[in-house]
Amino acid sequence: MDTLSSNGHSGGRVGPGQAEQRPSLVPPHIAWPLFIVLLLAMSVGAALFTAYMAVSDGGVELVEDAPFTH
Repeated sequence: MDTLSSNGHSGGRVGPGQAEQRPSLVPPHIAWPLFIVLLLAMSVGAALFTAYMAVSDGGVELVEDAPFTH
């Protein structure tokens, strides 16, 4: 049986079915705010791109009606 050390974690042994965890490249207290800011920037960018594309074609063009004949 695995004994717990004073910090509550097992003594370094990995049991069956458990993967050894590596430290993350970016700490979670930094990664989560960056993820939220990235989502916000993507949505603002998509809105600006949509607005730009909506006005980039020159707007509505008036077309004179041709007489309707059968």
